Amino acid sequence: MLVLLPTDTNRLLMQWRGPFEIVEHVRENDYKIKLPYRTKMFHANMLKKYWERDQESLNAVVIEEPSISDSFLN
Repeated sequence: MLVLLPTDTNRLLMQWRGPFEIVEHVRENDYKIKLPYRTKMFHANMLKKYWERDQESLNAVVIEEPSISDSFLN
């Protein structure tokens, strides 16, 4: 699970960090998340599912489309 946490330099700026492990589903929308130094409860709107990339997508080659030549424009 990814958690929306404040940045190190500014408490008002948030960024997704993780992945972290869910320890317990407490209430309908509250989850206990194991952070590096403690366990803390977060509401579901502060969480996002983490999707691990497979090796094939990491090695994918991007194929560029051919550009339109000047002869087609005239």
